[in-house]
Amino acid sequence: MVVVGQKMLLLLSLLLLLSVCVTTVRAFSPIIPTTTSIDVLAGCHNIYSRERNFSIRRQRRQFFEKQDHRSSQRHQHQQRQVLLFLSNSDSSSNDDDNNIVQPPPLSPLSINDGNYEYDDFTPAEVTEMRDLIVSLSDETDDTNRRQRLQKTIEEALIHDDGDGGPNSNDNANANGTQQSKRFTTLFSRVLTQVGEQVQQDAREKFSKKSAEDDDDDDDHDETDSSDDTKKEDEDKDEDETVETTVREKSPEELKLWALVDMMVQSKTVFKKYNF
Repeated sequence: MVVVGQKMLLLLSLLLLLSVCVTTVRAFSPIIPTTTSIDVLAGCHNIYSRERNFSIRRQRRQFFEKQDHRSSQRHQHQQRQVLLFLSNSDSSSNDDDNNIVQPPPLSPLSINDGNYEYDDFTPAEVTEMRDLIVSLSDETDDTNRRQRLQKTIEEALIHDDGDGGPNSNDNANANGTQQSKRFTTLFSRVLTQVGEQVQQDAREKFSKKSAEDDDDDDDHDETDSSDDTKKEDEDKDEDETVETTVREKSPEELKLWALVDMMVQSKTVFKKYNF
């Protein structure tokens, strides 16, 4: 009986130990990753990586397609301007009044300023706007130029929009808003055009002056070689007493500064009137 009791006690102990082991495994099984769960996580990571790479490639492709589309639009717009300018030149040659000068085509760089094309503006409008911008840019005093610019733009926008009171006609207000948009668009385009022309003239003037300076240096190389020794001593003495002076800006630089300042100030006024 004693032996049987010992065997029963040993069996119960083994069963209790097995029960504890099973309970422990069940409790910690969600924490310990199995081979299957690791494979699932790796597969999810691979899927995420592929989706991310695909999204990046798609965004990059859309970006280049958009750039190509804008480039194509700009090229087509420039071609239309050239053809229109040539047609205007041909028609003007048959007019009785040969003193009328056709304005140059508007800059193709100002293509993203609305749905207006070059033929939406008459040559008289372009010429009048160009004269206005050139007149404002000739004002050397920044304060006076900014005041004139703000007054000119506000008068144009307020005149086009009307009083905007409660008794005003909705159609008149819509027409005034459209006219104001035409003014802001034409102003921005012609301002860009004038700035590009000034830059081109400045580059041509600089190139011409550089070529002339090179020619002068070649002409004086032989005659100046004998005086180099004397001038070196004189230059050393002069360098000690010469005061540095600020270089004066050229007319082209002053004109470009005025045009850039006008561009900034005009955008501020346009934003004030929600244009």
